Amino acid sequence: MSGQTIVQYGDVILYRCLTRQIEQRPVMDAGSTDLKCWRFIVQVTGYLHGWPSACHRQEIVGEFRTETNASLVHQHVRWRLMPRQRFVIALGCAADLSSGETLFDIQPLLAATPEDLAESGLSGVDVNDGPRCIQFDVVHVSADNIFKVDATFEVHVVQCDDDAEAMSNTSGVLSHRWSCSDSLDVNLRVTRFYRGTLELATSQFSPHWFRFLVIPPLQPGMRREKMDFTATEDGRTLQYSIIDLEVAVAAPYPARRWSVEHTEHSLNDSPLQSHSQIVVTLEGDSNVDKGELILLALYVISAKLAGVRPGESPIPNRPFVMRDLTIVDFTGDSNSIRASASCERLGQLVRDAAAVDVDTGLRICADGFRKIISQDDLPGFSLNYDPRRSASGRTGESPVYQGPVSLIGIFRCYLQSPCSPQHGVNQLTNILGADKNTSPTGTPIIAINAVIVPTITATDPPYYSTSHREAMYTTYQMESIYQTDRLRAALPIAADPEGASESCAVVSLAPSQTKRIVRIAAERVGAWPEFPDPDTMEAGMATVGDPAHGILPIPQKMMSSKLLGGTRTRSCNGEEIYRARFEAVFVLLRTPSPTEILKFGQNKWSTDGGTESTTTLTNSPFP
Repeated sequence: MSGQTIVQYGDVILYRCLTRQIEQRPVMDAGSTDLKCWRFIVQVTGYLHGWPSACHRQEIVGEFRTETNASLVHQHVRWRLMPRQRFVIALGCAADLSSGETLFDIQPLLAATPEDLAESGLSGVDVNDGPRCIQFDVVHVSADNIFKVDATFEVHVVQCDDDAEAMSNTSGVLSHRWSCSDSLDVNLRVTRFYRGTLELATSQFSPHWFRFLVIPPLQPGMRREKMDFTATEDGRTLQYSIIDLEVAVAAPYPARRWSVEHTEHSLNDSPLQSHSQIVVTLEGDSNVDKGELILLALYVISAKLAGVRPGESPIPNRPFVMRDLTIVDFTGDSNSIRASASCERLGQLVRDAAAVDVDTGLRICADGFRKIISQDDLPGFSLNYDPRRSASGRTGESPVYQGPVSLIGIFRCYLQSPCSPQHGVNQLTNILGADKNTSPTGTPIIAINAVIVPTITATDPPYYSTSHREAMYTTYQMESIYQTDRLRAALPIAADPEGASESCAVVSLAPSQTKRIVRIAAERVGAWPEFPDPDTMEAGMATVGDPAHGILPIPQKMMSSKLLGGTRTRSCNGEEIYRARFEAVFVLLRTPSPTEILKFGQNKWSTDGGTESTTTLTNSPFP
């Protein structure tokens, strides 16, 4: 029969169809602003004939049956009416589908390859994971294999004024709507919220692959605080929210978050001194080398405390003494470190806006408070640092949208069939084509790799002794006491007890005698502390001497020595701790003059050899 309307859905063909209704409705985006596509509901009444035997053979108990009865035809139809089949309506055509006019010819986009999408875009494909048969009612059965049916089909298509417009959309994106809102606190600090929805034409592609389309640029003065991405159950929609927070000073690379706490403290018993403390906390992403974070923290501490870097001289008229440095490594949920340091320096008067010194009784390092870390404070370390630009907004950086797990798309909901056993969340990937390392857009997909952070190496200072390297000294305190006995006697004078005359006379019995008392207290891990050989000490000199002025070094003779060994203990980690004390008494063959240079010994952990620290007996007269 010629001139008839034929409807084809997959392998199911309806002949001599009566088109009862074609319903056309626009489908708007989430904001009801733009048109996404057109939704067509096609209702027809037609006739379904039985297939040739070769088309519907069914295996029953190991045999193939070729009968064309109503039961087998109906079973065949039920399977062929699954979603995502080609949908065709031909008007005025012959029974063999030749001639006639095509009203609809809609392919499921799932069947399209990336090459097809690149060539034809969204033209001629269903953009809602269809087409679908939403109704198939058998109203009459004739001759055991002919069905009269009422059928309803649904398709979603993109139709433009110019077909080239639909063909030009090769991204697979139907719509993207978003909103932006600012929240200001009492200090007028801004928290910015981005929220949006991106819809795809098919669940063939992972919505997570399209994050790069929805990430807004990071504005100066803002830090990207949080990003949420959700691929919805339909597999075609990406819902996202992004939060940016205004920050006063951005963290330098490679840190993403930081805090710097600067404390100035003045003591009552030392009003001319300022005690400064800096605490720097740095946090980076999971792949950042903590050695780089530590180095960055040290630069920041140096800039805030003294403006001095290793190998440089202190700022003039700004002497200081570093007291301690502490590094804390945090291992767990975050990749972060904390560094703290303190020093003592000459304090400064507080200066007001009129450049007038204000004596408040508190001496501080005012320059340290005013100091803002700049690129000059990070030489060769953090290139192009800008205090107004945070991570993902710094020079040369692109917005981060993927995250550490690059294949998150495999954990989305994919298209399934009730006739397939594949229903697990991780049984199918969404990577199409032979090249499993490339996305449909041709972008290489980064594999999930384990990253091993390089070991932070450390070099012992060159002044460590061999003894200290073999077994560490935790304490080594040495003192030399020069005790001079004038050998004077106080003789009584017979006089009136009630008188005001002198009651005694001081008589020198002999030249003065000087003793040198050496005391050492030491603690060592893994071995007993080592003390100087008394005989070797006796052979040494107690003073330096000055031959140019005729002053020779003073020999010393040992009078006694004493060694006190403590009980061996263990630390909380199980290391053996040894403590001991040593004391030796020497007599000098003559008493040193007030200007002679005295020797005071050295620590056992030092490599200074036999060089002893020295000083004069008196540097200035008493007032």
